[in-house]
Amino acid sequence: MDLETLIKNARRNEELLRQLQAMELKLLACRQWQDLFDVLFDQLPHTFNIEKLEISIIDPDRRAQASIERQLGPLSNNKWPLVLKKKLYKDDIDRRMLQKRDLTHLGFASGLQLPLPKQDQYFGHVRLLSRDKDRFQPDMGTDFLAHLVAIIAACFELVMQTEEIARLAYTDPLTEVTNRRGFHHAFQQEVARAKRQESLLGFALLDIDHFKLINDTHGHLSGDRILKQLCSLLTQVLRPSDHIGRMGGEEFMLLLPGCDNSHLATIMERIRDIISHTPFANIDGEAVVVTVSGGIGTATNQQLRDMSFEDITRYLDESLYQAKETGRNKMVQAQFKNSRQQHCTT
Repeated sequence: MDLETLIKNARRNEELLRQLQAMELKLLACRQWQDLFDVLFDQLPHTFNIEKLEISIIDPDRRAQASIERQLGPLSNNKWPLVLKKKLYKDDIDRRMLQKRDLTHLGFASGLQLPLPKQDQYFGHVRLLSRDKDRFQPDMGTDFLAHLVAIIAACFELVMQTEEIARLAYTDPLTEVTNRRGFHHAFQQEVARAKRQESLLGFALLDIDHFKLINDTHGHLSGDRILKQLCSLLTQVLRPSDHIGRMGGEEFMLLLPGCDNSHLATIMERIRDIISHTPFANIDGEAVVVTVSGGIGTATNQQLRDMSFEDITRYLDESLYQAKETGRNKMVQAQFKNSRQQHCTT
């Protein structure tokens, strides 16, 4: 090999190293799944002149799936070349150039598969795919790319741990629904989405009727059990896109994206009826009758721009109080007013 070729190769390797270091910094800066996937599936292929990057993850306990879906929604709507598997096969941990039989059905001419390392084990692989038959050849060095894949593996674990820590900070430990802080965070995200899409948001503020009497009669452990049963029931009845937050004590707030007043009233009446006919039980297994009262309302796009979380909560609380004062076990519609309407009525 002559001097000119050596210099050319050295410069190429230096540029590749620079690109790898820059990509490492981008990956390590990611703290959410959306950011990580944007870098992996959009920026990385462009930087390293490949058409597609695919990732296969072994996820037997669905830990990764649950973490991703909490931030991005159901994986059934997955738009990324990401596959989650339950079992590990030998093919998942091979470092190899992809053969023609692997590439034909994928529509590419060359490709490289590198395993994702986790301590002394592996939990999946990354495939780099190109339509250029000379992009990945058996004699090419893969150490740089293997190092990058190790960074990708570390980032998967980092983002997952970050999401889990945030989830714990936003979760009520008793009922496992979001706490007040977590619900407020969900509120901010849904309001931002509703403004972009010019859609409605439905709200409900629920309170268990005569909960103090339940605690006094059956004990606080039974009261805790009933709170958990109620949240489990709400989770089953509501859509995955809806949000449940424990505001404190026996008071819960629901957020239902895309619900107009009529739809919201129908849903909440159904929930009220289901709760009143559900066989709740104390810690001794004895039946306890549980009913809820609620204030409900739908905020328009303009109202979402004019009202704060505290404004919405106040209107719902006034309707909840009215439901309590007029017999309980009912839902009362709140009338949201934006700031302009409030000013006109004062």
